[in-house]
Amino acid sequence: MTLSAVEAAVYDRQMRLWGVEAQQRLQRAQVLICGMSVLGSEMSKNLVLSGINVTLQDDQEVSSDCIESQFLFSAGNLGQNRAVAALPKVKELNPLVNVRAETRALEELDDSYFTEVVQSRLDVICRASEIAFLALDTSGFYASMFLDLGSDFTFRRQVSTKLADKIDEKKGWSHPCHISYPSFAQVVSTRWNSLLNHKKRGPPTPITHIRFQLLHAFQVSKAIRCGAFIPRSLVEEFVAFSQRELVENGLEKDFFSTAELSALCNTSGVKLVPVCAIMAGIAGREIVKIISQQDEPIRNIFLFDGSTGLVACIGTSHTHAMTRPEDTMGNDRNFVVNSIL
Repeated sequence: MTLSAVEAAVYDRQMRLWGVEAQQRLQRAQVLICGMSVLGSEMSKNLVLSGINVTLQDDQEVSSDCIESQFLFSAGNLGQNRAVAALPKVKELNPLVNVRAETRALEELDDSYFTEVVQSRLDVICRASEIAFLALDTSGFYASMFLDLGSDFTFRRQVSTKLADKIDEKKGWSHPCHISYPSFAQVVSTRWNSLLNHKKRGPPTPITHIRFQLLHAFQVSKAIRCGAFIPRSLVEEFVAFSQRELVENGLEKDFFSTAELSALCNTSGVKLVPVCAIMAGIAGREIVKIISQQDEPIRNIFLFDGSTGLVACIGTSHTHAMTRPEDTMGNDRNFVVNSIL
């Protein structure tokens, strides 16, 4: 694959940052964005401007809330499918990339669709097909991002020019490193008390992760779509449910106060544009790293609390050097971004 004169001009700054080879990988990649929410809109903008081909998937219609909070929609789009309505404006951002719309619900897509296009019937299909999976959710000031890059992902670390002369023929990059990611099932089955930090030093307890686990567990139990609003009539039931879940996961019943749990329920489904924009920027950066295989991606949960500005990560810390880097460095990257609602 060679770059045209127009592409070279458009992507000149990016190629100066991560090189021609990395830019070519970005242009070969396919990303499926599931859900044209505020997050999905921000993600689509960031990815197409980087030269990445995207498919926009959504089976919902544009509402008045969408028009008020998302730059891809206008009053004329009211009642239209969100993926179809967003398509022309996403294409306008970068005419050099391929942008498609998918209006079917995820449940209606067969497994071959994800192999052919990019990813997700949530993690299991992606993992089996060696497709990277990234899931984002926000609720009020809180945000969470989960990454699964499979059991065998490789990347290069950037090093000084002096070190590069000694360790690698590609100036500025180390030999490929190898990392393994746990599956989504492994992550959600982890008891919450094992995440507590009882030391004075070290990473903070990932409280935001526990908040999202409570929200998602309750939504599943009530057949409410994950990321959607929880009716105010269910606040008391959510509090009691959450307290039981906390105890079952080895935490104290009052780990969160009743007031904190009530507030968490009342702000469920609230998508704050600044929080979504921040998370879309972070996710876009990670996608570029994953596709280009340059620099270490997040492992494997990133958490953000917009009320305090604090971030936290949960993940593995085992990195190994590859013995045969030529086996993996040439692979193209396909994957799915699941932006809930």
